[in-house]
Amino acid sequence: KVDVRLVAATHTDLRAALAEGHFREDLFYRLSVFPIPLPPLRERPGDIAALAEGFLDRFARENRRPPIYLPEAVRDQLEAYAWPGNVRELHNVLERAAILSAGRDLRLPPGALPLRGEKPGRPFTWAAQERVYLERLLRHTHGKITGADGAAVLADLAPSTLLSRLEKLDL
Repeated sequence: KVDVRLVAATHTDLRAALAEGHFREDLFYRLSVFPIPLPPLRERPGDIAALAEGFLDRFARENRRPPIYLPEAVRDQLEAYAWPGNVRELHNVLERAAILSAGRDLRLPPGALPLRGEKPGRPFTWAAQERVYLERLLRHTHGKITGADGAAVLADLAPSTLLSRLEKLDL
């Protein structure tokens, strides 16, 4: 005699698959005792900050590191991304960023959130867009700020203005 509880998760609409004949009816009724529909992460950006902080706390504890903080600009970037890989992708992006972040503030490495055109979800905030632009600009100029081929000239900004924006975004 066996007493078993089964928890199953899928990204497929099982009712639609059942209607189309792509899913067994008997299995559907065995699995759907207590369904819990959960929308994808891109449809609930308000959950991203809480999930991120939980993941970062656990990462810091498991690796015996001081707490890792989630700056507002990074949070905005995370909330604007569409998360096709859902919570697992969020976890992996945060773990990679935590490994590569030197200080206590989390910094997303360049390319951590690939730009894939317009996706559902909130558009990037001004600060997030500025951060992406300045990171690319600094990579292009190899970190050079002033001079004829420096980032300030390319951005059409005074070097002091560019430096203050870089400092504000912790770049």
